[in-house]
Amino acid sequence: MVQRCAHLFCFNLVTSPICVLCDTGQDMTAAHLDECSALNDLNCIVERADFLAKKGTGILQNFRRDLTLHSAKLELKRIFRESFRLTASRVARDKPWSTLCKKSHGIPSSPRAAAVAKFRLLTGHDCLCAHLFRFNLVTSPICVLCDTGQDMTAAHLDECSALNDLNCIVKRYWRARCLMT
Repeated sequence: MVQRCAHLFCFNLVTSPICVLCDTGQDMTAAHLDECSALNDLNCIVERADFLAKKGTGILQNFRRDLTLHSAKLELKRIFRESFRLTASRVARDKPWSTLCKKSHGIPSSPRAAAVAKFRLLTGHDCLCAHLFRFNLVTSPICVLCDTGQDMTAAHLDECSALNDLNCIVKRYWRARCLMT
């Protein structure tokens, strides 16, 4: 016989071990333990508690302490800097900035007009018809200087018949910009 207490797992075995987890009254054998629904539920509860405990160790604790103004300012700077870095990297993911990182293309040592032209042509922000057409600032991406029907891009400046008299890409760029307006 089993004497049950008010607690779930408190029992005294008198004659034979009977399962006190479920109310079936069966002997507590290995076969019964495999089938015992209450024990399976208990295992699920223990596994869930273990999972939540492990998950809870990764949560930062909120300590109640006063911050100095200097510490608060540094923390805010860190948060905004990290946020800006993540946003900037997400926005610039598809941009061709890597061409500038690999080679400087003489941009730092060039005069300002040449540096601006080289930078714009390398990054694709060249304000030529193909670039402006993406923002609906011009009606067509086709070159307005020659009649070839090609898009007006940085690569087209080398082939454009209206700019044949110039041999420097920087001069071709600025002449094309002047003739576009």
